[in-house]
Amino acid sequence: MRARWIAAALLLVALDVYLIGWHWQDVGGNVEAQFIISTPQFIALHLLAKRRAERHQAEVHQRLDAQDETLAANHAKVTEIHQQLTD
Repeated sequence: MRARWIAAALLLVALDVYLIGWHWQDVGGNVEAQFIISTPQFIALHLLAKRRAERHQAEVHQRLDAQDETLAANHAKVTEIHQQLTD
């Protein structure tokens, strides 16, 4: 299945190269228009992906901080119990 996707992608890239290289007069205007249309979409998607990644990273850090607090509390309890047993 993966090989089919790779083959399809290579075929599409080859078609792009052929059309741009040998038929620029026919497709040039459309290629330029597509760049104009795609640029704002690319920027918006990049900014959204960055925002999601930052939010996810903040959530992970928050969970890790909560785990650290839990571990520190457990360590304090274990230390207290150990001191009680050794006294």
